[in-house]
Amino acid sequence: MVSVDTLHTNSLIQTKDNTMAAMAFQAYDPMQERNTMFQSMRDEHGVLLLKSDVQGYAKKMKEKAVKERVRQKRLEKERKEQERLKQMEKESTQVFQPKITTYGVDCYGCGGESGRGGTSLGVALDLNLGVQMPDGSWQPGIKYGKYYIVAADPSIPLCSILKISDHGLSGSGISPDQPYYAIVLDRGGAIQGNHIDLYIGSENSGAIVPVQNTQAKAQIIREGGKSGAKSCAL
Repeated sequence: MVSVDTLHTNSLIQTKDNTMAAMAFQAYDPMQERNTMFQSMRDEHGVLLLKSDVQGYAKKMKEKAVKERVRQKRLEKERKEQERLKQMEKESTQVFQPKITTYGVDCYGCGGESGRGGTSLGVALDLNLGVQMPDGSWQPGIKYGKYYIVAADPSIPLCSILKISDHGLSGSGISPDQPYYAIVLDRGGAIQGNHIDLYIGSENSGAIVPVQNTQAKAQIIREGGKSGAKSCAL
């Protein structure tokens, strides 16, 4: 913890002409979130800092303050997303009992035998890189943003978001006693009616497996997205 002092005799420095002058300098003040003119500054042991030392402390304080602002913005974004999902759940009345299977990008006939392919919407999938996001970046793993990827019947529009509970699945962040959220990014010739196919990366990875024999419930909490888009809003 760095403390700021008012001007006193210990904050005077000897100049070249042997006169005494007050030490004053600019440093980043995280409390005011701006550069401030300080007269003196001490470290956590009460030792008066030289200007060069203060500049190092100021840089660290600024970096710490920036990281904290980024963290707070991320937490606020997550909080708003949770509130939005809860509100959509309250408003949605579309519920059905799905049959859930799993598939990989390298499944037979999927065209991704090399470990790279894409969904019906055009979202790229890669066993090494992960899932391509709307901005073109790659997110490691099997999720599109915070959502698991599923293929569903054409009656459920692409980009729809589902809340799936009582599913009996486990793995890759999914727990059988907790619902998970999925986004419809894919179709499939065998995916008809209430059938949902959950993306797990590699076909034989065993990343997500059934551990309980239960009757799943799926709730459509957002129906569809922007028509003609090559990606879905998150």
